[in-house]
Amino acid sequence: MPAVRVRSVRVCDNAPGGSTHSVSTDHATTVAHADEHADDAHGHDDGGHDEPALGPVDIPAWAAAIGGILIGVVVAFCFVLATKPV
Repeated sequence: MPAVRVRSVRVCDNAPGGSTHSVSTDHATTVAHADEHADDAHGHDDGGHDEPALGPVDIPAWAAAIGGILIGVVVAFCFVLATKPV
């Protein structure tokens, strides 16, 4: 029995203003693309892509977040006290 190769193509429909293109789920295409990267034909370095450096910690934003959480805990505690049977 001859081997049957099934290829499915889906259309990727982006948000308004975006592009529409076909997305292939063909295994052979994926393997061929992986093989292209295996021999370093594209000139990639061994370390992969550079990661962006993290910036400084935003102290006011973190303080506001922690303060908001604490205020939420106080409000929840007040609800518990207000609904407690007498």
